[in-house]
Amino acid sequence: MDTPASRQQRKHTRSWRYGRRLHFWRDIEPLKVANWLLVAALVFPLAHVPSQVPAQPPATSSSEASILPLLGKARSPRAQLAQAGIDDSHWHQFVDGSALSEADEETLLKILFRLPRLFSSYDLERMAHQKIPVDITEEPDPHRGKVLVLQGNAVAVEKVNLVPRLAQLFEFNHFFRVRIQHEKPPHEIVLCSRTIPLGWQRQPISNEPVQVRGLFLKLGETVAGQPQLVCAASRLAWLPSRANPATGIRKELVLLAQHGMDAGLFDALQKTNRRRIQSADRECFYQLLATSTLIPEKQLAPFAGPLNLETILTRPETQHGTVHQIRAQARRITRVVVTDKDIVERYGIEYYYQIDGALPLGLTTVTTGKKQQAKRLKYTNTYPATFCVRELPTRLAAIDRRLSSGQSTTENLNETIILNGWFFKLWSYRSRFTEAYSENMPQVSPMFLAARPRLPRPQSGSTIPGLVGGSLFVVAIGIVWFLLWRSSRRESRQSQRAASTHRPAHPTDLNQLLEDVSAQPDFSNLAEEAE
Repeated sequence: MDTPASRQQRKHTRSWRYGRRLHFWRDIEPLKVANWLLVAALVFPLAHVPSQVPAQPPATSSSEASILPLLGKARSPRAQLAQAGIDDSHWHQFVDGSALSEADEETLLKILFRLPRLFSSYDLERMAHQKIPVDITEEPDPHRGKVLVLQGNAVAVEKVNLVPRLAQLFEFNHFFRVRIQHEKPPHEIVLCSRTIPLGWQRQPISNEPVQVRGLFLKLGETVAGQPQLVCAASRLAWLPSRANPATGIRKELVLLAQHGMDAGLFDALQKTNRRRIQSADRECFYQLLATSTLIPEKQLAPFAGPLNLETILTRPETQHGTVHQIRAQARRITRVVVTDKDIVERYGIEYYYQIDGALPLGLTTVTTGKKQQAKRLKYTNTYPATFCVRELPTRLAAIDRRLSSGQSTTENLNETIILNGWFFKLWSYRSRFTEAYSENMPQVSPMFLAARPRLPRPQSGSTIPGLVGGSLFVVAIGIVWFLLWRSSRRESRQSQRAASTHRPAHPTDLNQLLEDVSAQPDFSNLAEEAE
């Protein structure tokens, strides 16, 4: 590892560098200087053309761009559970009018085991009854096994641990009982679920808004003159109404919840950072992409803060669902067609655009890899990033038409884009850039979601002043070149005449020739630089 240079070394290096530069310019003939200035004048107009920097991330495969859903058939949940071994005899074991007991335990655990394996979110949405049946408390049997849309405030959570024998049999060691105060009609719901938001496990909850599609099991104890409704679900949607750092809820997540986004979906991303897109990311990805189009730009702007790339790359688990002001260079656009029927029907997303781009680093250098510091992979100037958006700016309409018509699947470009982007996760993909450093090493980049990026406004005003100014600059350089050329010719004639009159005698031996050669390098031209 290189050791830091001492103060004296830095001083000597700077003195040598600047002194050498001054000595170099002193020795150049004036005519050469003039020629260089003329070339610079001719090249000057090209300085405003942005250079094409090759993008580091390669095009992703279709399997990475789209996640296939697990769809169930549009059948009653009770019929599908019967095929999985939970028949009428199991439903008859539930005893109405009492709390959950050991008599209910076997059927309850079987249902909790089967629910996520048999039913997708799309299945439950299609099967759900939007209102609680009015006669459910009088005749519960006909409604047992139906999916009900339940909405209210969660007021308490209880964790139920399984004995080791049951935990091994059903492949989970606990579940949660959540008490929910249903709004209309007023009911207390006892919801059994294998998962709850991670924030609820950090501290006790208090009136947390939730929505759930629950499978009705039985009537529970009587509370405030009404029997409880005992239900089961794979998960519940958390719609927080206020920021709470203790539970990980920031003001941006409250904004998303106000537009129907389940804040608990971000929990799954904490386990999939720095990996490829996983099936666990699917629901959060499409919900966030759909919700981003519902929030007006004026409402979103106050929530967007400056992008802190260091925090995104080092502590992504603290940044899921944050919104950032982003200015990046777009390199490639791919139109991703969504073939998942449930996503099209639930969110209306038939396609979206994946923009591969680069975030400016300025003077920052990003290093990665497991090797020693000196041998790590380094990113300077830019760092790769991915942006998934619903629409393209109007000025990219030509590219959009080619992508939509199938004339091309991917378009390269070099445009600056500006957006308020929601941070989704750090994802990984194959890249020739990283694999050149280490075999099979993936590229890890942040992924942001947004409704629509925008392009910087084109510079207004006429180009005539610029052309006139450039022309005058070229003329001025030409005059300077002519004057220096005449001066150099005059000096050349004078030196020739002086040489002819004062020509020195040739040295008679080698010793005389060496008398004019210094035995040490001459540093007299290197001025000491003040600290």
